[in-house]
Amino acid sequence: MARLLRTTMAALAGLVALGAAPAWARTVAIESSAPLADRSPDAIRSAARVAIERGVEEARSMGLPHVALHDATVEGDRLTVQLIATDDENEPGTPATPDADEPLPETIDGDVAQQ
Repeated sequence: MARLLRTTMAALAGLVALGAAPAWARTVAIESSAPLADRSPDAIRSAARVAIERGVEEARSMGLPHVALHDATVEGDRLTVQLIATDDENEPGTPATPDADEPLPETIDGDVAQQ
């Protein structure tokens, strides 16, 4: 009797787990960089634009339409960005990627860490 109860409980637990299984989204971290002419705001803005565009291009090539900027750093003569890309529009912190024809904003919000 105890064995039948354990088997039944295990089967029920398995069914509950299968019924509540989440839909898995693909999420990847993408790192992209661009050369930095100097540390002026215009040079940082230009390098950030190039690095972000490269990262978004890479995300799209993987079929990941939603991209968010996670981090940006300046090391030596390069600016590096870390992007989080996903195929799930409901992934927290991941806004929809703008259309390919839509230009990037002229200003970049947030700090660029200088090391």
